[in-house]
Amino acid sequence: MLSDDWTKSIHLQNDRTIELHTQGGFHYRTRIPRFGRSLAYHFSSCDAFFSASGNEIYRLNLDQGRFMSPLVLHGDGGADDILGVNTIDINPAHQLLAFGIEGNGTIQFWDPRSRSSVGVLRLPRSRLLPTGPDGSVVDMDMGLSVTAISSRLDGLSYAVGTSTGHTLLYDIRATRPFAIKDQGYGLPVKNLCWIEGGSRMAGDGMVLSADKKVIKIWDRNSVRPFPSLHVSEMLMFYFVALDEFCIHHACDRLKPRAPRSWEWAPHDRQ
Repeated sequence: MLSDDWTKSIHLQNDRTIELHTQGGFHYRTRIPRFGRSLAYHFSSCDAFFSASGNEIYRLNLDQGRFMSPLVLHGDGGADDILGVNTIDINPAHQLLAFGIEGNGTIQFWDPRSRSSVGVLRLPRSRLLPTGPDGSVVDMDMGLSVTAISSRLDGLSYAVGTSTGHTLLYDIRATRPFAIKDQGYGLPVKNLCWIEGGSRMAGDGMVLSADKKVIKIWDRNSVRPFPSLHVSEMLMFYFVALDEFCIHHACDRLKPRAPRSWEWAPHDRQ
C-alpha cells in the first residue's frame, strides 16, 4: 500500500512488471530487469525497493517517477556470492532495511539514508542444517536461505524464516537468536507476522509463522505452540492466500507504521 488507506497500491507481478493502481484502477506500468521476488515501500523517501535474482536491489522513486541507482549487495566472496534476495523488510520504528539472502544464510542490514550496509547477521547453520550422530553438520555445502523477515514495532525484535522450516527470533543488539521454532515439515517459511494486542497474551508478543502446509501461532517467550491451523481447516481470523491447497501468504492485519510527523512530505505520492 502506498497510502494510509486503500486508494494507492503497487504490485510486483511474475513477468517482471511493476503496476501502480489507484482507486480508479490501473495507473501506470513499468518493468525491472530480472524476475522480482519481493517488494517494500519506504514512505519517507518514496522509494519502492524490488529484490530479484542477483545482488541488486532495484529502487524506483515514485516522487520523481524514475529508477534510481540500485543498491548493490556484496557477500563474503564478493558480488558473486549473492545468488538472490528473497525478502525485504523495512523496520517501522527506525526504517532500517533488512535483506534476506539466498543460499548463504545471511541477512544484510542497510541504512536507507546513506544507502550503505551497516551489518550482516549470519544464521547458526549448525543448529538448522541436518546433523550426523556426532552432532556435526552432514553437508556444510548445503544451501541455507532466508525466506521471510518480519520486524516488530518495538524496533528491536526480528523474526527470521529459513528454507529449512525454522523461525528464529532475534534481538537486534545480539547475534544469537533467543528462540528457535521448527515448523515440523522441513518446508521453507513463507510468511511471518507479529501479533500485537487483542488479548493479554498477544500483548506479550505472539508470532505467526506459515509454510505451505500449516500456520502456527506461538509465544515468543516460551515457544509454546497453540493449535496449528492446517490448510484443510476454515481460517476465520486471518487473511490467507491459498492456491491448490498451499499457503502463500498470511497476515493478522495491515501492519501499522510509526508516526510520520518528521518525514518529508512530497507534493505527489503517485
